[in-house]
Amino acid sequence: MRILACLVLLASAHPIAGGGRRGAGPPRRAARGRAVTISALASPPPAAATAIVGGGPAGLATAIMLARRGWRDIHVFDRLAPPPAPDDAGVWSETARFYLLGLGGRGQLALRALGCWDDVSRFTTRVVGRRDWSPGGDPDGVERIFVDRKFATEVIARDRLVGALHAHVTERYAGAVTLHHGCECARVDWAADGRGATLQLELREVGGARGAAAGPALGGGAAPADGAPHARTTVHARLLVGADGTARAVAQAMADASADFRIVRYEDDNARVYKTIPLRFPLAAGWRGDVNYSARTADGRINFDALPAGADGAYCGVLLMRAADPLAAADTSAVELRALLDAALPQISPLLSDDDVALVAAKPPSTLPAFRTVLPRLHHAHAAALVGDAIHTVKPYFGLGANSAFEDVIVLRDALDAVAPAAAADGDAAGGAHGEHSDCAGDGARGGALGAALREFSARRAADAAALVRISRGLDRPGWRGFASFVLPLILDGLCAKVAPRVFAPNTIAMLQNDEVTFTQVARRKRRDRALQAVLVATALTVASALALVVVRTLLQNVAGKISLACAGLAALLRAAGSAMAATTVQSPADVLFRGKGARPSNGSSNEDVLVAQRTSQAGYGEST
Repeated sequence: MRILACLVLLASAHPIAGGGRRGAGPPRRAARGRAVTISALASPPPAAATAIVGGGPAGLATAIMLARRGWRDIHVFDRLAPPPAPDDAGVWSETARFYLLGLGGRGQLALRALGCWDDVSRFTTRVVGRRDWSPGGDPDGVERIFVDRKFATEVIARDRLVGALHAHVTERYAGAVTLHHGCECARVDWAADGRGATLQLELREVGGARGAAAGPALGGGAAPADGAPHARTTVHARLLVGADGTARAVAQAMADASADFRIVRYEDDNARVYKTIPLRFPLAAGWRGDVNYSARTADGRINFDALPAGADGAYCGVLLMRAADPLAAADTSAVELRALLDAALPQISPLLSDDDVALVAAKPPSTLPAFRTVLPRLHHAHAAALVGDAIHTVKPYFGLGANSAFEDVIVLRDALDAVAPAAAADGDAAGGAHGEHSDCAGDGARGGALGAALREFSARRAADAAALVRISRGLDRPGWRGFASFVLPLILDGLCAKVAPRVFAPNTIAMLQNDEVTFTQVARRKRRDRALQAVLVATALTVASALALVVVRTLLQNVAGKISLACAGLAALLRAAGSAMAATTVQSPADVLFRGKGARPSNGSSNEDVLVAQRTSQAGYGEST
């Protein structure tokens, strides 16, 4: 779908202004190696107060949030190798090896609330607008710089974001949080009383930092643990947090244990794959290094987006194609790919070397995640909660994956606060006794408080998670479904918001980026707008039909008048002709003859007698002369 294509893989809120460009400034502290100060193969303990499955953005953010509350004995288990240090220039300079995402208002506010935004923002690049080439449009493209937005989008490689959060944890919360790598959750068994869970972990040898991986991956980091498990162990946890993304080991265990809990997997009827492309725009030649570049073909074969990976013009481009496209496979022809780029992306192709094109042609494609959510809740008994992609897996078209995951953590924090305020809110203290939480996680009444907090979390977030997935999927339908669910509403929203901004909300995409509106509120407001738009369209069609009927009637009346006059004239002519014919047909040929010769005889003689008499008289006259 062409309109959607221009937004493909702009994995952020719309690029927006708010200051000058900011690159990855000099680090305040040396970071190399600090992410693995705790051994990647440290033996998991037999018991833990809190176990977090998944060491990605959502899992690490959850660990930070709990540590800031004063909780201790928090263990994070991740199947991947540790991330590279966020300031390792040698790793991050290879931009095409890492997937970029954008942090919008939702994500930035959450990270600020968690006290780690400063440690993340040092490695982000600000995007202030976009330059787009549409099929058949201006060959120079259309550049738009946003100056009226609340937040500027900050772009960062996903693994670099993980590295920054990883370093934040190990530097500030080493006494409260322990990170374990090469640990994959294979099974979850729930306690009979619903207060706790036992994890079965498979331990694997891990390689170096995940920056050594061959290519990017969405939602799961870049480097899995190597080889078959060399050991297995179990860990009993009082609280289990599932932040394992699309793996969903914890969510699946919840579904197996509860008949009313289910994982909803939507069919992907618009499947696409992508390949990343290393780019460097020549800033000296007038190219900007702080905008999103995008282009697409008229037939929808390929879509291209590029986001900045640094302040020096380095970009990571994404070539999105249908899975069945011959050039979407691995080890395709570099010559054919170059020809396609020359024809479809003449602005971008000259910036790519032959070596880069050959590299892109050879690499295997990466897949986008399918839409998935969980219903009807996000917790299990008094023992577990789910956050991040485990509850709302969406394609990264509008930057809602990581941003909404960070929001999940804040909602969980607020739910805990609603039941039992944090024991330590300054983010540095790690109060409480080792092995138990300082609030709502112990036995008895405090254990009941934990269950109440988890229920509160579901009440606050479950509907939002499901709404986010439904809305996002509606923006990704193919063919006429996509036109009906995305293109047409986008057109109507644009028109109605301009004409009546106090009545109609902005379009769905803009509302999704509004941190002051929940996803449920977006869905509700858009349903209202659609109803009003339907009434307006129906009214407009009714009025147009009435006007058309009046016009047709007027035209018919004018034409009918002219036709009536013509018919009357024709009728008169026909009557006159008929009268003439009638007058002629009542007379014999002899009557006509007498009209020319004189009066009809009155002595009873026939016409023939008169004719004979005339002829005889004429003959006699002739003879006498």
